[in-house]
Amino acid sequence: MPANTLIKTSLSCAILTVAALPVPAAQAGAFDKGRKNISVVVGSGSAFRGAYTVVGVGIDYLIADGLQLGVDAQGWFGDSPKIYKISPQLSYVFSRKSELKPYAGGFYRKTYIENLQDLESAGFRVGAYFNNGNGYQMGLGYVYETYLNCESAIYSDCTTSYPEVVMSISL
Repeated sequence: MPANTLIKTSLSCAILTVAALPVPAAQAGAFDKGRKNISVVVGSGSAFRGAYTVVGVGIDYLIADGLQLGVDAQGWFGDSPKIYKISPQLSYVFSRKSELKPYAGGFYRKTYIENLQDLESAGFRVGAYFNNGNGYQMGLGYVYETYLNCESAIYSDCTTSYPEVVMSISL
């Protein structure tokens, strides 16, 4: 199956799975203090002249209204070398009175690459969540990342930017 077809199929399955989940009680807003959000990321990426399918999961805890502290993990599959990432992050979600909720945040990331030195990076993300009021959110955004220990002799670029699509459910 071609990579684009696999990615579209995976994304469609993830969206349908989230849509089929039972609706959580809407006692509090998705970004109110004390809430937990679980997110799923499905996408594509390229590295080492290869194409990858990226699958990830994350959990956030709201330490204050709108202020999320969380961690994400990703696996990059379909090519070589194998790549795994773990990323603690801090984000703030704005505009709590509407269905469109802009967000901004920063992160640190540790990347494990098979047979190469691990990489460390830091970056920021901006975007917006679309909240349906039932505890489910979909986010669209932009991410900028710079590698802190990048060797230009090995890597062609020590910075990267990319769009992100995030599906999240509040617990």
